[in-house]
Amino acid sequence: MTLKVADTIELVGWILSFGSQVRVIRPDPLRERVKEEAKKVLGSDR
Repeated sequence: MTLKVADTIELVGWILSFGSQVRVIRPDPLRERVKEEAKKVLGSDR
């Protein structure tokens, strides 16, 4: 899926709602942000 969005704040939560079935390919900053938020949800620094 390709999306164009103005802001990523709500987008990160939406992406995380797909659980382990989602993979952010690019852009790199969004991928890293999703990864960091997932770590927070897990309560770990994996």
